[in-house]
Amino acid sequence: MPVRIHDIARKYGLKNKEVLEKARAIGIAAAKVPSSALDEFSAAWLEKELRKDPGNFDKYDATDGG
Repeated sequence: MPVRIHDIARKYGLKNKEVLEKARAIGIAAAKVPSSALDEFSAAWLEKELRKDPGNFDKYDATDGG
């Protein structure tokens, strides 16, 4: 089942732009806009990479819409 960039951003309380930048940085070509759909493997890889940098989660409170 495809996973959208904006859903990953919301899950981790990050801005869409930050998730897109990370996806592009690790070579996920399908990440073009927040509504881009990623396959499950790419989404899991992106989430793993986001979790590696705990500084990502200090910037925004997930409850404020990030």
